[in-house]
Amino acid sequence: MAAMRILGEGQLSLTKFLLVTDARLPLQDFRRLLVHVLERADFASDLYVFSNVAQDTLDYTTRTVNEGSKAILMGLGDKRYELATQPAADLKNAKFGRQKVFAPGVLVVDGPPWHDGDSSQQELLEEEAARAFRLVCLVDDVEDCTRDEASFLWTVFTRIEPASDIHASESSLRRFHVSLSSPLVLDCRIKPWYPPVLEPLPETIKRVDALWPKIFAGGHRLPSGSESGSVSLSAES
Repeated sequence: MAAMRILGEGQLSLTKFLLVTDARLPLQDFRRLLVHVLERADFASDLYVFSNVAQDTLDYTTRTVNEGSKAILMGLGDKRYELATQPAADLKNAKFGRQKVFAPGVLVVDGPPWHDGDSSQQELLEEEAARAFRLVCLVDDVEDCTRDEASFLWTVFTRIEPASDIHASESSLRRFHVSLSSPLVLDCRIKPWYPPVLEPLPETIKRVDALWPKIFAGGHRLPSGSESGSVSLSAES
């Protein structure tokens, strides 16, 4: 009920992917939060995807304005799962490039450019390297995605549409709830209908770097990477 309350609250109703935990965690430490949730979340019962609902006008992941989907992932109670910290094997399929661990339980993999009828998501689920992890993010550029937490948030959570970009090797319908197996593959690649990625001009970066310490003399750190997008983090007691 707490998660549904958040999704119905003012500006928070624009949230696309909501992580919920009952632990008191520093939400600014995203890696720690994500690991905590993945150690507890059963994808068969704790992942909820709401399809064909109203979505933020600025969200470009669907081909229809103001329509899309939302997801809630709950990581509650005691730890239930051990998380892999190293790839268990090399990627066998030549269409996949580099792989890198972003956090325990989370593997990021370079994939080929997205196209209609693409089967890369299911092929990745067949990889031994992927099966050891709970969350596998299929991206266009591993290094860009894993550069820091802000880059991961931006790449993963602004570029997926939950109802179309979450994949599992097995799924079943239980009391009208879709239960998914682990691991989950999130297809975070840029799709043809997405707008081009905005790149700041070098002279703009130079000006901001020069002005930042003057404006924020109190020691505020200049954020690295792009600002995070449509993801909310919640700690509920």
